[in-house]
Amino acid sequence: MKRLKHFALILTLTLLAPLPLQGAPIDPVTKMPKAIDPLLFAKELAGIKFVDQTGEVVSTGDFRGKIVLLNFMYTTCKTVCPMQTQYMKTIRREIPAAARSDFVMLSVSLLPEQETPDVLSDYTRKMNIDAENWRFLTGTSQSIAKAAGMFGIQSQTSKANELEHTAKFFLFDGEGVIIQRYANQVAVIERVVNDVSSLHQISLDRIAARQ
Repeated sequence: MKRLKHFALILTLTLLAPLPLQGAPIDPVTKMPKAIDPLLFAKELAGIKFVDQTGEVVSTGDFRGKIVLLNFMYTTCKTVCPMQTQYMKTIRREIPAAARSDFVMLSVSLLPEQETPDVLSDYTRKMNIDAENWRFLTGTSQSIAKAAGMFGIQSQTSKANELEHTAKFFLFDGEGVIIQRYANQVAVIERVVNDVSSLHQISLDRIAARQ
């Protein structure tokens, strides 16, 4: 619990610092972090409306009380996105059974004009994804751009005409506050599973303490 709180404090200072593209260096002078209030961040994010693969309008505020893992991706990506999706499939499988009902994953499309709910739904079938408690989100170009900007997600079109973008995962607690962010690497699986288990236990301890 102490480790998770420590990361939450770090993230209040670093979240708005733009994250580099995969493999790009960080310039410590031009990428100075800005202090933010994590609760205000959660409130602003909850005000953004998305549409999931079933056509339902949702926001992060709809998942208060749940532990949420969020990433940004797009379905035709051939580089980091398939890797992220596979990591998330493994995480979902390895989360302790007792915690699964309290755990939600959100994957936000960076190509909202192309990736409609039907496209996202087809993607879940193509990738053999059990979409229960895993929402694939699209929306207006403005809403997606705002969300990506809040997380410091950078993107650019490559010479091969593919969208390159920052590949990170973000973990929220039941209050909608970001507890941790993770790099796109295989170690994320164990780290997320451990952190979700810890957050779930904290929730159980709080419930027991109120009784």
